Amino acid sequence: MKITVDEVLQEGNWQAGPWSPRLPDEAAFRAFVQGIVERAATQVQWRVGDAHYDSASEPQASVLKEAELHLAQEAMLLAAADLADSAGDLAAPPFQGGGDDLRAAAAARRARAEALVAPYEQATGQPGWRQPATRAGAPEPAVRPRFNAE
Repeated sequence: MKITVDEVLQEGNWQAGPWSPRLPDEAAFRAFVQGIVERAATQVQWRVGDAHYDSASEPQASVLKEAELHLAQEAMLLAAADLADSAGDLAAPPFQGGGDDLRAAAAARRARAEALVAPYEQATGQPGWRQPATRAGAPEPAVRPRFNAE
């Protein structure tokens, strides 16, 4: 791991208080954030490979650390959005902004992490690799029409 729980908490200005309905104390909150930190580190390591991840050369190490931080903040924001959506007291929301605002901020964090990881991603160096995409709408006509004997 390149980031710590304290760095994640400081970056997002996260406090244990708003999470108290689900996480009863500071230790539970820090354990929750530790899990997020570990998942972010695992994802970056998996995406870039061990050779890039273990590199201490700059700026690569700092870039991958920033990518981990953005992924951790994305996870925190998504969890906060779920908590905000399920909060019963709308007069005193647990976070500044509703679930939609928090999800939009999470999407921005994910986009930044993707941009940081892209130059080091191990899959992009393989021939024929391209970003997965989905298509919607009517299917395209067949390249060769089916033979109909009638």
